Amino acid sequence: MPFRRPRHIERFVLFGLCSGADDSFHTALTDSRVCGALLMDGCGYRTNRYYIHRFAGYYPRRLASAGKWRAFLSKQKAASDGSSTLRSGNDIREFPGRDQAAVDLQRLIDRGVLLRFLYTGGAEGYYNYASQFEDMFFDVQFRDRVSWQLYSQMDHVAFLCEDRAALVSDMVGWVRDSFDGPRR
Repeated sequence: MPFRRPRHIERFVLFGLCSGADDSFHTALTDSRVCGALLMDGCGYRTNRYYIHRFAGYYPRRLASAGKWRAFLSKQKAASDGSSTLRSGNDIREFPGRDQAAVDLQRLIDRGVLLRFLYTGGAEGYYNYASQFEDMFFDVQFRDRVSWQLYSQMDHVAFLCEDRAALVSDMVGWVRDSFDGPRR
């Protein structure tokens, strides 16, 4: 077998889920070789409309669900008897402040990095409607370099085969549309 010279790869597109999305975002900020990033359930910030959607869609369903009441009471019992070391729902991720995230996002856009933010129902604690990204970063000039999509019925890790297929289709389509062609 003839020796093949390794290809010199100078540009990268990153993908990250949850804290991996956070890491990908921070890597893109510091590594000029990153030309794009797909960020799934990355950082998010509650907006006024978030609370309207949360109240209208979240609480009425849960108040009417006997199963949700049983789960709530079970969690309360576990918390009171000390059997739980980390209260359910607590997350150890810390997002930068919204203003800092906006500055960092604008830096990436200005550098020409293309970004795709994907949110699932697993992020409903901070992201719950389709145009929330635009509302969160109202002061950022996206310049057609940022896109986002909400998959509200999908869980955080895309457990179902059809969910994974939808994500792969989204991601492959975005990469193809964003990076194919002579200028990319």
